[in-house]
Formats: sequence, C-alpha cells, structure tokens
Amino acid sequence: MSMPEINNPTSVSSIASWLELIVSFYEESLSKATLSSYIEESSGDEPEPSLLDNVWSSLTYRQHLYGQNSPFSVESREIVRSIENGEIPFYLMFLLLEREGNNTDVNNTAKLFEQLSCIAVKNYMNGEAIIHGFPKQLSYQDLASKIGVRYNFAPAPNFKDRGVDIIGWKPFLDERGSHIVGLFQCAAGSNWKSKLTDVPLHAWKNYLSFCDSIPFKGFITPHLIESDNEQFFETSLAGGVIMDRPRLYRFLYNSLDSTLKGDVKSWCEEKIKSLR
Repeated sequence: MSMPEINNPTSVSSIASWLELIVSFYEESLSKATLSSYIEESSGDEPEPSLLDNVWSSLTYRQHLYGQNSPFSVESREIVRSIENGEIPFYLMFLLLEREGNNTDVNNTAKLFEQLSCIAVKNYMNGEAIIHGFPKQLSYQDLASKIGVRYNFAPAPNFKDRGVDIIGWKPFLDERGSHIVGLFQCAAGSNWKSKLTDVPLHAWKNYLSFCDSIPFKGFITPHLIESDNEQFFETSLAGGVIMDRPRLYRFLYNSLDSTLKGDVKSWCEEKIKSLR
C-alpha cells in the first residue's frame, strides 16, 4: 500500500505527525533508518542526525501527552503501534484532518467532529454536554432552562450560534444553578487559528445570566498544539481551555458507541482512498 509523503521533510512537527499517521494505519512500526530514507527521498538530502533525534524527542513527548493508553510507543530506534489497526478510529480521523484539513464533505466532517467533541467535553467535565452549533441549536430560552441558568435575551438571527459549538456544564445534584459552564468552539480544518477568538464571552453573559459562576470558553481541534515556543500558552490566551488531539484522545478513549465508531471508520476509509 502506497503511503502519503511527508508534507514538510525539514519540520520536526510535520515529520512527527507523519510518523503518527504511518504507524497508526500503514505500518506496525517504523525505524529511524527507514525514516531517514523517507526524508531523503522527500527532500533530496540525507537528514542530519540531529533532525532525527529531535523527531524522536517530539514523539517521546507526544507519547507522554497521550497518556498510559498512548497509540504508539517510542523505542530507541523505532516507533511501534500500540493499538489494533482501526480500534481507535477517531485518532486516525484527527491525524487525517491535521494533514489534509476539512476540504471535502465539510458538513459531514463537522457533524462527526462535533459529536466526538461533545463526548470529550462531557467526559472532561464529568457532567453534561450538548451540541449547540447552527442550524440545530435549541432556542436560547430552552438552552438556559437545560443548562440551569437564567434567560435574558437571544442574539439577532444573523449571529446564529454565536461562535459556540459545544456547551458543557457540571450541575450540582440539588439543581439550583451556580455551577461551571463551558462554551466551546470546534475547529476541524486547517484554518483553526482564525477561530480562536470566535466565542464572545461578554455577549454570552448578556444573553444568559450565569449568576455566581462566570462561564469559561474553550477551543477544540484535532491538531496537536506544540508546547514549545509558547505556542500552547498563546493559543490558550486566545481560545481558553484547550482540547487538542492528545486531550481529545484521553477523553474519548473507549467512549464511542458502535454506531459512531462505525461512522468515523467509514469517514476514515473514504479519506484514505483520496490519499492514494
């Protein structure tokens, strides 16, 4: 089976993500020596040993981010798949979205990503979560009642979902309100950075009355946001609570029902065909 090329054979991040994709679907393992050959084939030059070492360091850190159920393990000279091929289809979906963006069948992809994100938010908050995204969101009055806050007024119709795709909340058992509420934007495509500031908290605090609990905003993406060069810090300043690929992986692991798992598998199969 032919494998996709490395998008940028000089970028540590690009090579590491390519390796994640290859080991998740195409090969059960891949060695440093083989990687060196692929990089030389893509760039025309044999890579410096330091580049390979940096890729291995990046993969080791990524393994840490994914946690004890990491989809791969990093050995001294190779990266090895840790899960059965197809066992965690959402992980492959996220890798494909990071590589290819959301360029085909945009609506179906967005719908699937929102479903996955909703489950991840619910598990993260150990509470409740709903999809709010346009065009199927509840009325703002019904929304206020559902999440246990007071309704003030709705935004003008042209504002649609007002930047919020997923709403999560953690109610108390006494159902009196004054609890944590998260307003999340989902960004599955390559233009995710342009959506970091899409949730206007000041506006939402006028639409709904959150009493003593100030709502927080969050940002969900299938991309892995690097923690070096202050990128993660700057991203969180703009987007709020960040749920990128490793965090989604942890909160989705063993959480999909058979129907959603099948839908994601079908999506991956179609996307893989387009890469060949």
